[in-house]
Amino acid sequence: EMLAQAVDQGIITVAEADNFAMVHLELDEQLATEGTEGMIGNADDVQADSLAKLVDAGKISQAQADTFSKVHDLLVEVGLMQ
Repeated sequence: EMLAQAVDQGIITVAEADNFAMVHLELDEQLATEGTEGMIGNADDVQADSLAKLVDAGKISQAQADTFSKVHDLLVEVGLMQ
């Protein structure tokens, strides 16, 4: 819903929304497997660490991680995500 709104409002492209959704699934899977125990920092730090681990594991590319972060920041900035 949030991604569809962002696309409809011209904030992000369909490709960026698709990338965000795919990377978000990978993040959810990783956090479900590893949990957040032992992770230090705020949510942004944990997210950055998790994205780096996904890139290192070859599950996503650095470009996909960068696009995810960009879209995440835009969604927060325009108030579609908190």
